[in-house]
Amino acid sequence: MAVPSLHIKGNELSITHLNEQAVILSPEVEADSLNSIHELYQMLEDNPVEGIIDVVPAYENITVFLDNSVLSQKQLLEILANLQEVDSIEAANTHHIQVDYNKGLDWERAEKYTGLSKVEIINKHTKTTYTVAMIGFLPGFIFLDGLDPKLTIPRLDSPRNRIPAGAIGIGGSQTGLYSIQSAGGWNIIGTTTQRFFDATNQPPISVKPGDFVQFIDIQR
Repeated sequence: MAVPSLHIKGNELSITHLNEQAVILSPEVEADSLNSIHELYQMLEDNPVEGIIDVVPAYENITVFLDNSVLSQKQLLEILANLQEVDSIEAANTHHIQVDYNKGLDWERAEKYTGLSKVEIINKHTKTTYTVAMIGFLPGFIFLDGLDPKLTIPRLDSPRNRIPAGAIGIGGSQTGLYSIQSAGGWNIIGTTTQRFFDATNQPPISVKPGDFVQFIDIQR
C-alpha cells in the first residue's frame, strides 16, 4: 500500500510497504532517480542503523529490509526523514579494470550491429567513465550506466550456458561484468582477471552502487 512521499535531503520518495520487513522507496523525479537512490544507499551504508538488515538499490527504487523485532517501519521512516542532518557521506571509489579485449566472444556480432570496427568499439568502450548502477541479477553482477549509445547491441537470441568469471559484456544499452561464472545472454567483448566478488568476505563484493568504473585495454 502506497503512503505519502518522504523528503530526504532534497529528494522526494514515494513509499511502498512490501511486507512487515521491507519498505520500497522510489524517487518521484525519474530524471535523476539513480543519483537519488545512490545517495540514499551511501548514507545508509556510511551511517548504519540498528535493525536494518540489508539495503538493496535497483534502477528505479531502493528496498530497505529490517528486523521488525528491533526496528518498526514507523521508526525506520522517522530515521530516514532525519537523514538530511547527516553530512558524513563517503566519496565514491573509482575502479580501474584491466581488460583483455582479445578474449571477447562476440566481436563479429558487435561489429555487425554497431557498424564499427573492433578498434573503434574498444576506443569508445574505454573512453567512458561508468557509474555502478546496481548489483544483480546474480551474485556480483555489476550493471554499469553510461555506455555510448553507438555501442548498443541486442542480447543473444540464445543465452550461453557458461560465461566465465570476469567476462565483460554489452546487453542492449548497458555494459556490465560477470563476477562469477554463469549462464548469460550478453555480448562478451573482453575479460578481466580482476576479481570483485568473494562470498567469504563481508561484504562479498568490493564494488558499490554509485562507484565509478574505468576500463583499460591491456593491449595498449
